[in-house]
Amino acid sequence: MLDLALAHAPSPGRAIASAAFALDLRLGQFVAQASEPLVAQLRLAWWREQLGKRCEERAKGDAILDAVTLHWGENSRDLGALVDGWEQLLAGHPIADTALIEFADGRSRIFAGLAVLAGHGRSIDEAARAGRIWAFADLAAHSSDNAERRVILDLAEPLAGKAVHLPRTLRHLTILGELGRSALLRGGVPLLARRRDALKVMRLGMFGR
Repeated sequence: MLDLALAHAPSPGRAIASAAFALDLRLGQFVAQASEPLVAQLRLAWWREQLGKRCEERAKGDAILDAVTLHWGENSRDLGALVDGWEQLLAGHPIADTALIEFADGRSRIFAGLAVLAGHGRSIDEAARAGRIWAFADLAAHSSDNAERRVILDLAEPLAGKAVHLPRTLRHLTILGELGRSALLRGGVPLLARRRDALKVMRLGMFGR
């Protein structure tokens, strides 16, 4: 799904987006694969510490951290909220509504940051809404707990009432937001569940709607 969306990013912005989403994937793997919450918390703490530093003070040699630092510069410090968001999922079940909201808010920082780096400061709020929609939809699609999925859908409902509209250079974010919105409106199904979803990606990529 991400690869399909990022294929529609303008080439100057594709590496910027890819770096942030690679970081998001890495953090999600820490949370999903940890046998003990403490293990994941220690790994997340390292990332929080590194992102909190100035670029020239960070550790070198991790491909994802190096890419984020290169392409995001000092703006990458805002991605510390992404770490905080993923950490919310380490809480015991059921996960509190406030934790789910913080999770979505944290992941939305990618979208808001990409809007800023693309020079679309006026679109920050809409980009962040798209990010929250995508985050909630992705979480709902991966939830095996029906009650938890229902809570996620309820939290996302106010965000998903209208289509996502972003500038052309942020079309990859429009695609993710709209796929997420469609998945939420269908009860939290996977974002690419049907052939028509792939066709929707093509349509959004071409026309933005």
